[in-house]
Amino acid sequence: MKVFGTPNTRTLTQVRSDDMRKYFDMFDTCASVHTRTLQNMGIETKMFLYPWLQTVFLKLPLDVSTVSRIWDGWLLDGTSYLFRVSISILKLFESDLKNMEMEDALPLLLGKHSTTKIWSDRVTEDTLFQTLSRVDISNDVIIKLHELERRSV
Repeated sequence: MKVFGTPNTRTLTQVRSDDMRKYFDMFDTCASVHTRTLQNMGIETKMFLYPWLQTVFLKLPLDVSTVSRIWDGWLLDGTSYLFRVSISILKLFESDLKNMEMEDALPLLLGKHSTTKIWSDRVTEDTLFQTLSRVDISNDVIIKLHELERRSV
């Protein structure tokens, strides 16, 4: 089975910068409650979402089974699944992020070593996928994501 030549995988490895801006804008639309809080801190969506999508969450302090399930969902459903995972992570950190300054929030979002404990406390396989099951993305956004994915091929 050929995996790294499929539209889903090429989308993240060969995205033009103007298209990447469209991904960020769509994500801001889907996660406006969360991204507005971060933007008020001075954290732009591209500062955390790009590393998350580029590595498909591999550089975050998540266990192997969690990352495997994320990859399965991504290969089946495409970028919209990664958006749902990203929104779920923001939801799981919502109360923490509200009480942080940018200097603490950005390292948390990037999964820096100093934040491993809070990641293991908040983002377990169970909590992530329970939260994910309650996150929906509008059909309009899904259609736009598929159009971007097709253009990138």
